[in-house]
Parts: sequence; structure tokens; C-alpha cells
Amino acid sequence: MISSQKMDKNVVLCIASLWPSRKNQNSATQLVQQISARSKFCKLIVLAPHNAFRSKKIWLEKCTPKPFAFVSPTFLGVPMGGTKLIVLRNLLNELLFAAFMLPVILYYKVKWNVQIIHFHGDRGYLILAPAAKKMFRVSVVLTSHGISHNIDFRSSGATLNKISASAMNNIDRIIIVGEPLREHLLNLGVEGARITKIQNGHDSDTAVPSIVAEIADRYRGKFIIVSVARMVNWKGLEINLKALSRVNAAIGRERWVYLHVGDGPDRAKLQALTDKLGLENNVHFLGHLSYEAAMSVVASGDLFVLPSWGEAFGIVYLEAMARGVPAIGCKGAGAEESVVHAETGFLVDAQDSQGLADLILRVIENPALRERIASSARQHAAFFTWERNAERYTQLYTQLMHGGHRTS
Repeated sequence: MISSQKMDKNVVLCIASLWPSRKNQNSATQLVQQISARSKFCKLIVLAPHNAFRSKKIWLEKCTPKPFAFVSPTFLGVPMGGTKLIVLRNLLNELLFAAFMLPVILYYKVKWNVQIIHFHGDRGYLILAPAAKKMFRVSVVLTSHGISHNIDFRSSGATLNKISASAMNNIDRIIIVGEPLREHLLNLGVEGARITKIQNGHDSDTAVPSIVAEIADRYRGKFIIVSVARMVNWKGLEINLKALSRVNAAIGRERWVYLHVGDGPDRAKLQALTDKLGLENNVHFLGHLSYEAAMSVVASGDLFVLPSWGEAFGIVYLEAMARGVPAIGCKGAGAEESVVHAETGFLVDAQDSQGLADLILRVIENPALRERIASSARQHAAFFTWERNAERYTQLYTQLMHGGHRTS
């Protein structure tokens, strides 16, 4: 355990582009949990900038302790929808972001003698991070939390990739949450010595007993399959539906139900596929729910299934495991950070609906297997705490403040 006194005289400025807003309090809830845990060990000032045309970012009052200060400064940006001139628009947004944020950083640098600036998410690292490092002579850390944005970058062509790699090679330390990000960054040309993996934690306590009881009562006698994800292609929800069609053919519609929490651009497509497969009475898309309600749905499940091939880590697998719900994830993706096949959960090949159906049927038909995996999963998930994550970050901050691995 690290004494918080070691960091009392030093301030870390966190700039988080991923953050809950007044209109969407479910966005990046886990990052708030992470920052809250880290606030026990060091003095943090959190800046969660919001676009002038979007909702202001907020601190979730249920998360304690709070950081030393929390501010949601305003910036202007151009729309990013569509593919035309995406590189130019991205660079313009980064330039505008830097122009708005540099005076804010200067204020906190002068007032609190900030020594480290820590970026969470993709926004800011192209221009603001190297500029702040040079102007204010601070250490700069970047945590990349997922690969969905990186997939977009990869489709943008070589120009943005080269700019991204150049910017990242001027950052003192790049934190990845899982191995899929390491491979991506190395392929971009980022120096391996700058990359450090710090795995995520999770909140194991959140659930509303009345919601869990209501779901159990409504679907009594059925095997409850659950998932939580944004409805986009790489989450594997189409694979879920195709696998469940096979499950339905094998055991009939009376024995199972599938509850999915989340919304997104593929919802209409997935609903159409549900109807086409004749699963409309068994598959229920619940849309956006509060974090508490979402975790209650997870806790009510007998099996969590998300064969996503685009996860960098996949906190939601841990959230299921911690609640005694075995999880099925995808081989070669972030699920491998927490799911050990046939020990703490199951892994399936990407886009393999037959293999997924076989796994689901295996768990349904073998209650003893499900109970054994559930017990192991709960024990394994207990290792991944936000406190452990916070200690690792505090060690990194201390090292950087004493000149360790800081680049010029």
C-alpha cells in the first residue's frame, strides 16, 4: 500500500474526454470509479471538457472520495460525422481543443504547480499534449481505454496514423488497459518502451435487489442470458442472435430468454434480424439503463454472453464475473485479460456463431459446470479492484515526479 502523503505536495491534472454528462450519466461510469479510487492516493484535479453544443460534464455524486477539484470547461469543435476530410477535421478539432485548453492548463499550473498532465481518452494527445509538455515542462501520461476510436483512426489512412505515432512518441508514458492495444500501437509505430499496461478494476457492489428479484420472478424457470454493450457491429451482438437461433432449434423457446442492455446505431438492424430468426418472444432489447439498473440485469443472469472482437479490456466481463455470472468472450480480444477459458469463463473464436451456440448449450445443460465456473469467476474478479489500479497509477506518478523514464 502506498501512503497518500507521498503525493500530497504534488498535483496531477487529469484531462478526460470520456466522462458522464448531464444528459448521459452512464457514459464512462467506470472512469469516474477509477478516478475516485485514485483520489485516495494523490491530489487530482479533473478537467472534463465539453463541447459548447453538448451537455456539460458532471461528477457522479455517488462516487466518493471526490478529486481535489472537478471542472468541465467549454471548447468548440467541428462535427465528425461522415468520412469526407476526416483527417483534416480531426486535426482542426485537435487544434481548437488545444487553443481552448492551454489557458486552462496554465491557470492550474501557476496556481497548483501541476507536475503531471494525464490524458484519458483519445482527444488532446495529438496537439495539446506535446504543446503542454514543452510549454509547461511537465510529464505527460496518456491512457487509452479502448480500441473503437483506434479502429476509426486505422480506416483514416496513413497520414493520421503517422501523426498519431509521432505525437505518442512525445508522451512520457502511454497506459494501455489490455494487450490488444499494445499490438495496435506498435503497428502504428509507437515505441514499445513508452507503453505500460495497467489493468482496469471494477465495481462489484452495485445492483438493486428489487430489480434482480423482479427479473427472476418474471422469467422464472427460464435460463437467463444477458449482455451489456453499445449496439455496434464489433460488439458481436449479431453473432449472439445467430447463436441463439441455433440454441432455440436445439432446446425450444420455453427454456431461455435473452436480455440486452444498451442502444446504438445497429438497433434497428438487430431487431430486424431478431424478427427474421423468429426470436422476438425470447429476445428483449432494454435500451439505455442507469448503471445500477444495468448491473441489476447482469446480476439476474445465468450467463453473460458478449463475443466482442473489439474490446481492449472489457470491464463488463469482470462486472458479470464479480456477480457470480459466468461470461463468454472472444478469443484474441480484451476478454482474455480476465476470462480464463473453462476456468473463470469461456472464450470463443471471433464471429463463430456455431461455436458460441455449442458453448451456450453446454452451460445450459450442465448446471454443475455453471456453478463451478461462477464460483471461480467471482474469486478471480476479486483481484481486479480500482484500489489496485490506483496504486499502480500512483507508483507511476511518483516515478515520473522523480525523473524516472521522463523524456525530453
